Amino acid sequence: MRKLEALAIENVMVEKENHLVLSNNGNQTIKLRVSIVGVKRRKQQKKAVYKSFTRENKSAKSTPLNIPNAANPNLSPFSKSAVNLKIGQEIVFRTGHKKYILLTVD
Repeated sequence: MRKLEALAIENVMVEKENHLVLSNNGNQTIKLRVSIVGVKRRKQQKKAVYKSFTRENKSAKSTPLNIPNAANPNLSPFSKSAVNLKIGQEIVFRTGHKKYILLTVD
């Protein structure tokens, strides 16, 4: 480790995907000023969180469901179907012109 003199300026490059760790092993309190130059910070995209569901229709009639972004949300008679849904997504049951929210994923 290098010892820096009082009021020293040191340029350090930290490469992408790495981080800088600073420590003070002395007995005295120090002041430190850090500047970041020439770097554009990217916002990290949050990965969508999904929940798995198995839907089952034990009746002899088709169950009309509405699930946004689901290939075939209706359930055929006497069938089971698995689906992965994002947090906040809704499963809507429709009958005639009325819609009812069955659940919202949380």
